[in-house]
Amino acid sequence: MKQSTSGNNGGNVRLSANGDISTSDIFTYSTGSGKGGNVNLLSSNGSSTLGSIIAFGNGNGGAVTLDIFKDISMYQISTSSDNGNGGKVSLKANQDIKLGSPSDVRSIVSNSVEKNAGTIQIISTEGSINIGQGLVSANSKQGNGANINLTAKQLITTGLIDSGADGNGNGGNVNLLTDEDILTSSIVTHSNGNGKSGNIRLVSSNGNIKTTNDSPDTTARFIYAAGNGGNAGTVTLKAFGDIESVSITTSSQNGAAGNVTIEAGGESIKIVNSLSQNGTEYSIYSAGATKNGRITINRKSGSTGTFFAVGDATYNGTKGAIGAGKDANGVENSLLTTTIVTGTYVDGNIRILTPDIPALSLSKPRTIPAETPTTTSSFAPVSSLNVQGFIDTRQYAKAIVALDNLRTIEFYQSQGNTSPTVPQLNSVNQIKSFLNAGDIAAGTRSAMIYTFLSGTTQDNPSGTSLNLFAVTSASDIIYKTIPLINGQYQGLKIDKAVLDFRALLRTRDGDYADERQFYGYADSRLYDLIFRPLKDALSLSQVNNLIFSTDSLFRTIPLAALYDGQSSKFLVEDFSSSVTPSFQVIEKDRYRSLQGANVLKMGATVFGSSTPLPSVRTELENIAQIELQNSPSIRHSPIYLNDQFSGSNLKTLIAKNDAPIVHISTHGVAAFNSESYILLGNNNSSGQSNILSASDIRQLKDLSNKDLLVFSTCESFTGFDYGTAGAALVAGVKSVIGCGWIVSDSGTMVAMTGFYQQLLGKGLSKTKALQEAQKSMILGKVKAIDVAGTTDKAELSIDGNKVVSSEYGQKDIKANLLNKDDPNLDKLKHPYNWAAFSLVGNPW
Repeated sequence: MKQSTSGNNGGNVRLSANGDISTSDIFTYSTGSGKGGNVNLLSSNGSSTLGSIIAFGNGNGGAVTLDIFKDISMYQISTSSDNGNGGKVSLKANQDIKLGSPSDVRSIVSNSVEKNAGTIQIISTEGSINIGQGLVSANSKQGNGANINLTAKQLITTGLIDSGADGNGNGGNVNLLTDEDILTSSIVTHSNGNGKSGNIRLVSSNGNIKTTNDSPDTTARFIYAAGNGGNAGTVTLKAFGDIESVSITTSSQNGAAGNVTIEAGGESIKIVNSLSQNGTEYSIYSAGATKNGRITINRKSGSTGTFFAVGDATYNGTKGAIGAGKDANGVENSLLTTTIVTGTYVDGNIRILTPDIPALSLSKPRTIPAETPTTTSSFAPVSSLNVQGFIDTRQYAKAIVALDNLRTIEFYQSQGNTSPTVPQLNSVNQIKSFLNAGDIAAGTRSAMIYTFLSGTTQDNPSGTSLNLFAVTSASDIIYKTIPLINGQYQGLKIDKAVLDFRALLRTRDGDYADERQFYGYADSRLYDLIFRPLKDALSLSQVNNLIFSTDSLFRTIPLAALYDGQSSKFLVEDFSSSVTPSFQVIEKDRYRSLQGANVLKMGATVFGSSTPLPSVRTELENIAQIELQNSPSIRHSPIYLNDQFSGSNLKTLIAKNDAPIVHISTHGVAAFNSESYILLGNNNSSGQSNILSASDIRQLKDLSNKDLLVFSTCESFTGFDYGTAGAALVAGVKSVIGCGWIVSDSGTMVAMTGFYQQLLGKGLSKTKALQEAQKSMILGKVKAIDVAGTTDKAELSIDGNKVVSSEYGQKDIKANLLNKDDPNLDKLKHPYNWAAFSLVGNPW
């Protein structure tokens, strides 16, 4: 059907029927200066099957109106105009509306070159709208773009949607509303001149939203409502289910930026690509010259953990950064890759909620009262001879004081301070008072235990006797001495036994299904030497928490793993324990529970040339989930991963973030001929990961505001100077958890997850929380169970408490922890996986 002219107006076409309307192409265009004709089709009780409707005109485009009772099936519509306005398009049907065909992608175009584009409105009251990968465009080169509105009961499918203004006009608004899924491609509502950009609103009340329809390659796809001389438009994506979108830009070079709101009730929100802005790849960018936009991401539910990863859109997150411009002080308000958010994150104009909970302020950082020193001068000269002299004359209290002061000096000198001015210990009563206060607050019964090897020489590092001292809050000093003949105890050469014991703990080959059998051939005489002489006396005082200050020989082994051959138990099964260089090194700040506390979580999974650590992300996400479960009403710190785990960022966050706990998960190296260090997540130009040395850690003075620093790293608690853990004590942190050897990635994840379940969830003291986590591994209470209906996912359970992990975490647990050769996770019973971790400093 054709009504066309070369100079005059195209004729109008009107078809009305009670039943179906079926026709081929309808042409009412004008190729000259005239207007395109209008097309009006009405069916009160039928369907329509059409070809193309072409109503363009160099004057104005014609209007196209279809009001069909059932469904509409056709190819394409064009109502554009070069010199006039584009014609309006209105399609309405009760059932499905479909344009194009599987082999012929068509479109709806109502553009204008000189004037305004025509509005496009498509309504399916009970069915779907399917334009395939076709274009829907109401763009104008010189005038205003027009509004595009698509409303359906069922699925909406389109390709590119463009209502932008390439000149000084305003962009048109785009609205897509449906009960079910929305599947579209790029959406553009920008104004390149001085006009305002249009708003974009996609709402699926019972389905998903996906804006990656037209091609698997999303690198050139975007949602673009940016402004140039005028204000940018807003972008709103709301879905009952999941959202998968291309990059979103609502910035303005000279005006105000538009707000971005993304809200999903399903498993995931993914922004799968990025757009370069000022040299940075952003997945969401809303910076304005006169006003920045607000960015709100709200993932309201989901069974795979409440996490949002900036820099990783595999499961939940953005491929690139999130930026909201600079604040009034010129500080960039952005989240760079890779940061993982859980709970509620609010920083400037960026707000991320996972799940939907109120954002409340964090508690203020604690203020550590200054301790009044008993002396401000350097220590008086003290040596092991002074200690031995007091032992020989049975002045055990003075021996403890002298020994503690000696070890304090030795510790600070090992940290590079040749003349320490920290307070000296004057009386054992100071230890008793400290233990009493801690025991009352934490519900423990504690003893501080000193070991002292007498008569050591270079040829005989084990000495001639081992002296043991125990101090409790209520009882007299307990003293025991064990003679050593040529450095041997019951035929056991002590220094060699320590080395062999450490090697045994670090062995991970073999079948460890029965750890008692494994230790059946292990020599338990170290337990008999170091602890058994004190055990009965301590039992009378019902002691259950031990604080060790040991000779350097014993610092290389975890005392929690000492094995009692009589009871067939590890020490940790009966006692929680910690170590310290000396009593005076312990930070004496008053105990407070860390139940529900906020944790500053940082780490790295990939490095320049070192082995990747995939379970680090799982570990940090598990901690974040435990935080959220136990304190949902406070704002928790996000996860800073890989590039976000830099030295400068670490220093800034420790200073400004008021979380009382700092958790670092990465590679650690004990460099015995130089300084120990940990690897940071950001790579330098050579491709090698940067490091944070022990010297760098000692300079982190803001650690003095932290209750606990956890080094979930290899070899962070080794050597005479206590490694990087010792450096953190010098910086002022109250307590440090470190690791004694190279441990497995997945085993560490399990140990740390169990520790935080006890610390944050149950409110146990630090040493008690570590003890319970280790016991869970020893006693086989850690389980990994396949996720129903999957072959590549598993969930972790500790002491019967399910750990909620993200989809990433579930796959990591299946791939790196659970395997067919060890379905019961018996390998976790071996001390290689649990005994490496020790607490240094204040046990509470």
